[in-house]
Amino acid sequence: MPGEEQDTGRWRRRLTVLSAAIAAIAAVLADKADDPLHWVPLTVVTGIGAVTAAWCTLAPRRRADAGGSAEASETAVPEGERGHAARALPAHPSAPATAVTALGRAGHAARGLPARQPTFRGREAELDALLDSYRAQRRQRTPAPVRGPVVLALHGPPGVGKSAMQLELAWRLVAHHPDGVLFANLGQAARRRPPYDVLHGLLTELGWPEEEILSASLQDRINVFRALTVGKRILVVLDAARDIDQLNALIPGDPECTVLITSRRDLVSAYGFPSTAVRPPGPDDALAILTAYCQMDGAVVPHLAVEITELCGRLPIALRAVGDRIRHGGGEMRPVLDLLRPEDSRLDALTYGGRSLEERLGTEYDRLTDDERTAFCRLSMVETASFTPWVIRVLTPVSVSTGDPVTTADAANLAAALAAAGLLDEVSADPSGFPRYAFHPLTRVFAGKRLVTLMPDPLDREKVNDQLRRAVLAACCKVLSVLEDRPIGGEYGDVLLPEINGWAERVAADVDHWISAELPHLVRAVEDAHLASDGEACWLIAAWLDHWPEGLVDRDAVRRAFELAWQAAVGSGRQEATSRVLRATERLLALRDYGDYRTVLMVLVTAAYEAGKAGREDLRQMVQLLIDQVLDMWNEDGGPDGRSPG
Repeated sequence: MPGEEQDTGRWRRRLTVLSAAIAAIAAVLADKADDPLHWVPLTVVTGIGAVTAAWCTLAPRRRADAGGSAEASETAVPEGERGHAARALPAHPSAPATAVTALGRAGHAARGLPARQPTFRGREAELDALLDSYRAQRRQRTPAPVRGPVVLALHGPPGVGKSAMQLELAWRLVAHHPDGVLFANLGQAARRRPPYDVLHGLLTELGWPEEEILSASLQDRINVFRALTVGKRILVVLDAARDIDQLNALIPGDPECTVLITSRRDLVSAYGFPSTAVRPPGPDDALAILTAYCQMDGAVVPHLAVEITELCGRLPIALRAVGDRIRHGGGEMRPVLDLLRPEDSRLDALTYGGRSLEERLGTEYDRLTDDERTAFCRLSMVETASFTPWVIRVLTPVSVSTGDPVTTADAANLAAALAAAGLLDEVSADPSGFPRYAFHPLTRVFAGKRLVTLMPDPLDREKVNDQLRRAVLAACCKVLSVLEDRPIGGEYGDVLLPEINGWAERVAADVDHWISAELPHLVRAVEDAHLASDGEACWLIAAWLDHWPEGLVDRDAVRRAFELAWQAAVGSGRQEATSRVLRATERLLALRDYGDYRTVLMVLVTAAYEAGKAGREDLRQMVQLLIDQVLDMWNEDGGPDGRSPG
């Protein structure tokens, strides 16, 4: 009778909710219990509750399949809920057909993975490490008493390829999860999907009646989701997680399940789960990714492709945009390269085909506090490849939100917050006691653009830059005072130096690291010492410079610094000064390894001129010998453009 069927359905649904709730509560208590006398019975109760809930859900579906009442028909997931069509997981050639099944084989449809990306390339080392972690975690749960699902999380900055790596990893794990796959995107751009909405789609995939889903609270949905996944080998793929609250609601409790998570920030390490930091791929992988996206035989010209991948910072999202541009442009690389070379238009050139790195960076930037935004933008003024948090204190001496002075601890916290957001990378430890941070090249370009918006007046930006240069000079003099064992430099009492006891002594103890890390600042400090009429600091800073990596410092800045150092050394009338600067000039010969003889010769010509002007014939002759040596080496290499330099 219809009335009896309605009453039966109503009681069955009530029993289902009650059973699911009992199973979920028992699962939580079992997870917290340490004594087998406690958690074994609770695990049994969990299983009974889950089986009862599943039976209540599936019984009408079995009757419907047999031609009976179809009270609970399968409900399609709304288009805005899923992002990818819900479907049984398609077989992949690398996975046995019998291993890829629908959830439960009882009328449940698996939320299918997005199709495997034919353009995916590289990342083999990272994927192998993740698969090793999967196997290790799985061994801990079979039969060891580790409870809870296997969790493999990836975190990293926007556009670094987290989702693509997660998808490839999921496809490689499909065969280990015969009960199917649940996939959910937890956010797009600035939009965060509430767990309540995500669970609607997941419970629909698990076959829960639509009317029960609509009437269930968030906690009810969580309880039912965890109950229906008990004892199932289900792969749960959660992409673009925004916060831990989402994950708390969406991670099943059963150790048979596996959960893959991507997020920009590391959301799970603090809770005992491993999370892998995803970095841009290496040069070879980046070239392979670009080639795959071009999808045209002969489109990739090797030397142009190398420059393109570096201008893209090897970010997959940028490589895809460029590859699409090349493909749609008939396979021509040079026009795209011309768009990328100017820094002020690079991010615009990387916005293509509905993908925008600038937009993704912008969503993370918008989540920052006012102080974090100010620090982020002003850090783009730093010339070195990496920096310590101390410079934040120099660039932003006063909090824009409270008006209070920014301490060294505040600066360290700001840098750590920017790193957590994926907008800075922590790259190494510094002898001063700080960590060193660095921008990704494209993130630095983004920060520079936002700086102009934040400080539209060029005079304001110049004032902040002057603060930084003066502070760097003061720090240089502090370290030189330790190295030379005597006071160097003038008074810089108003400069905000690091608030760490003995920082200068620590830096001086590893002087090679200091010179390598701060080389652009040190070259600039030579000129700043000259402008401050501090001749001794001017030539001393240059005398300590002996590291010249390719591309790290502008050659004109190097030439200008050494010309000023020679003026200061000769003008001091001290033989020690000229001898030390001469030795430093000899070390400039390292530039010839990069084909740069001209910079060395121009410095030496200046040195000879200054020596002659000061009546130092002995010094002038020594410099002339060095000039002749450089000319001979240049002639051996064919001179400029294969011609003799003479």
